[in-house]
Amino acid sequence: MKSISVLSVMYSVLISALVFGSSTVAAVTINFTGGPANLGPGATNFGGILAEAFNSGGGIANLVQRNQDPTDHGLGVCNGVDDGGLGTCSSTLSGNGVNNEIDNNGSTYDYISLNVTGIANHRITSIGLSSVDGDDDDDWSIWGSNDAVFSGGDAKIAFDANPIGPVEPTIAINGADQLFNYYFVTTNDLFGEGDGSDFLLRSVTVVPIPAALPLFASALFGLGYLARRKKKDVIAA
Repeated sequence: MKSISVLSVMYSVLISALVFGSSTVAAVTINFTGGPANLGPGATNFGGILAEAFNSGGGIANLVQRNQDPTDHGLGVCNGVDDGGLGTCSSTLSGNGVNNEIDNNGSTYDYISLNVTGIANHRITSIGLSSVDGDDDDDWSIWGSNDAVFSGGDAKIAFDANPIGPVEPTIAINGADQLFNYYFVTTNDLFGEGDGSDFLLRSVTVVPIPAALPLFASALFGLGYLARRKKKDVIAA
């Protein structure tokens, strides 16, 4: 009778975890649209997510915000390697976005790092892009890592080597890929397009990890333990 009573409690805990845990989950989308503005080098805080611009050629890279039109807005990169010098960053926030979007020049490539360690107990469920021209050139890729330094050895989560639309894709992040501490948004082929890829980082959507998740895990563990114990009792009898 004792085991039946404990089993009933475990089932109750499991149902409660599922019901109350799922009812509290709400997605939050952090939009990077603003400006136009030159946010400069270093990290900028967007709702707990730290965004920072880099270029593989080294040197200073400025994070910039474009807000040109409904399909050309978000975060880009302006650097002194292939954008005509940092002095041009403020003057290239409108018009053609090649000089201040996430792009490459055949020998170096831009990327934006997203540090999500500041939003504890959340997981990333999608990343949105903008200004992805439908001409097969604006290829993009998203990488995940628990290391702050981007390298080709990181996990390549998603990519599109020949985008033909939409101009503003939203890329779903699934499963274990939601649990990285850092995400890197860059071109797909890194060096190869020769200034052919240029696009913007539009948004990130995060979802809280349900507070009842530990309770759910405990209930599953308890049910498994009782099942094994019952099996042993049957064999012993």
